[in-house]
Amino acid sequence: MIIEDKDLHDFQNIVISALRYSLGRRTYITIETSIFIQKYKGLIDERMCICMLRDIERYMEDRTAGLIKDDKCDYDAWIMLQKLLFKLAKEKGLNVIAYDRR
Repeated sequence: MIIEDKDLHDFQNIVISALRYSLGRRTYITIETSIFIQKYKGLIDERMCICMLRDIERYMEDRTAGLIKDDKCDYDAWIMLQKLLFKLAKEKGLNVIAYDRR
């Protein structure tokens, strides 16, 4: 997929929005969103990575506090994506250290 520079920021914002919409839901969209983001991991920059890691972290905190009651498969999808984002950040040299609380 080729995305022109002028459209990349918009694409990234839509992906971040999809992630935020999907967090905490009990539906097929959870795994679909996680897989989609992984498919286009080459388009993830530092800003996008930090936004997604921060949102996943907030989801984990809310889930632990009992504010979100989703299924284990949903949780597993976000853990898988979180691991991928940390790996990607390391490979690309992105500054996401503050979000690595594992």
